[in-house]
Amino acid sequence: MVEAAPEVLARFRGVRFVFVGDGPMEDELRERVARLGIADNVEFLGHRDDVPAVLADADVFVLSSRSEAFPNAIVEAMMSGLPVVASSVGGIPELVEDGRTGRLVPPGDAAHLAAAVIDILDHPDRAMQMGQTARRRIEEQYSFDRMVHQFETLYLRELAARNGAEREREVA
Repeated sequence: MVEAAPEVLARFRGVRFVFVGDGPMEDELRERVARLGIADNVEFLGHRDDVPAVLADADVFVLSSRSEAFPNAIVEAMMSGLPVVASSVGGIPELVEDGRTGRLVPPGDAAHLAAAVIDILDHPDRAMQMGQTARRRIEEQYSFDRMVHQFETLYLRELAARNGAEREREVA
């Protein structure tokens, strides 16, 4: 995202990039931000316990990972009604439907990432629709009640199969 930021800023001068979390690359990212001359538009918040409040202030959520399993951060962003721009890696394409709930881009491709963010910012009505669709998708497919129901169904199916196998052994 840091590498894509100058292109986004060329189109939208007032954009603010907010990085949440901390880790071993933070110092390197801060140096890159300074080297690119975009420090006035970038804020590093570090670890936060008030993620919903941070997401409420955002217009778009970006996760430009090179690898991911099933990122909870995207689930949280989608539940907040944000359109998502993310790398098409790991479990991300299972969550983000390109063009409906956000945009998927190739990993490590700053030009495509910038273009996707610009596209979202250029079309606020479509971005709002994407965010609403994203929220519905999470509510329908990943809600707590739905997951409990799926686990219950799986448990009962396995229990029935096990009981059936035990009855077959008793008959034999």
